[in-house]
Amino acid sequence: MKNGSKLGFAAALALSFTSFVPAMAAEQNVNNTTVHSPMSYYQAAYKDENSLTEIVEKAFNKDLEGFTFRKKGSTLQYVSEDTIIEIKGLDLEKEGYQAVKMAMKGESDKAASGTLTASNLLSSAKDIISVRNAVIEVRDEQAPVIEAQDTVTTYENSPVDLESLISASDNTGKVDLAIDQAVDFSKAGEYTVSISAKDQAGNTSEKTMNVIVEKDDFYDRIAQAAIAQVGTYQDCTMLVTNALKAVGIDFHGWPAEYAQLGSFTNDPVPGDIIIYSGHVALYIGNGQAVHGGWLGNQTVISTVECSNALVGYVHVAR
Repeated sequence: MKNGSKLGFAAALALSFTSFVPAMAAEQNVNNTTVHSPMSYYQAAYKDENSLTEIVEKAFNKDLEGFTFRKKGSTLQYVSEDTIIEIKGLDLEKEGYQAVKMAMKGESDKAASGTLTASNLLSSAKDIISVRNAVIEVRDEQAPVIEAQDTVTTYENSPVDLESLISASDNTGKVDLAIDQAVDFSKAGEYTVSISAKDQAGNTSEKTMNVIVEKDDFYDRIAQAAIAQVGTYQDCTMLVTNALKAVGIDFHGWPAEYAQLGSFTNDPVPGDIIIYSGHVALYIGNGQAVHGGWLGNQTVISTVECSNALVGYVHVAR
């Protein structure tokens, strides 16, 4: 808003504004004290007490360090040992223009016994130092605060729920959060996620998150450990057991029991376990598997197809 528009709005309000003192004079002398009544324009931040303090300091040309701020009903007060300043008509939790009356009195021990009103202000004029009439525009210019990690690291084929790691807060309590995430968790690389937040007043904030997808050799080690056993005489369960030892998993059981080591998947990767009815093998990619107990109990590489019915592929839990 241009300054002229602000002053014009303030002047319009002044015509209908019931002042503490007669509005025909810009300045009056009451019981040897000076009372000012011109309308001034100020801007306060939404829900920000500090911005109000700055306004009052400017209006009365007074340092409020050492004053105590308090609310008394709908009246706001700054109180010291010998002075009380009251602000009436202002709600910092309500945006827009507000006609405000500010009065500064001495002998705050007397003034503190009740709030200043239009009817009693002049009756206690011996304590009045000055009065200010103003229009205060309360505006929300505080941008939302985005809370998110700067960097998130994971492994190939181990997706992360990024939305659960991102949040935003605002003084209004209402925020629209947008997350632009183009992360391929199946491919190693470094990705940038763009985050933006917007509140009801239109204030925005932005943040980026780096997502690092590292090449995962966990499953490759399982697959390579299975391939290394080709030619060994052993049954199918020992093949899988020995392959899993390469990543620190110590387990041996019946073929179906290997399902408890992970979760079934329709998108197998090398290192996954293949469970059949009465048989178990290790997937090594491209439709190939390492089987134990074949050709006279040998360990061999063959296709995933076998005479036993397929139960499913198990992606081993890390």
